Amino acid sequence: AACLSNMMASTRETHPPGARDVDVQPLIQTLLLQKHPLQAATMFATLDEAFPVGIGPRTSTLVLSRLARQQALDQTMRVLSWHKLKNYELNPFHYNAVIDGCAKAGRWTVALDLFGTMAETEVESD
Repeated sequence: AACLSNMMASTRETHPPGARDVDVQPLIQTLLLQKHPLQAATMFATLDEAFPVGIGPRTSTLVLSRLARQQALDQTMRVLSWHKLKNYELNPFHYNAVIDGCAKAGRWTVALDLFGTMAETEVESD
């Protein structure tokens, strides 16, 4: 398993050239409406449409932290999954935004699981 996570980490792409930071408030409102688990594909399509050339790291952190602050943890986890699906680099700021939201919502086991995932994917905690 460690070998696989090392291989995944080495193939992980950074945010693509041309990715830009944008005003995310309209996107956040749309994502908050996509509550049902069966809407994961719709959420991924929404993110693909909003960021056709990729998403900047600041925008990633902003989207994750705003969703987590709204305690929309299912949506927050789907955005994190979308990052992984797209092979975008996840950094400590991304994970901390989600872990903080989980902790504030009392979902400690999810927060601890994410902290463990950081170590598995060689993201240094801060």
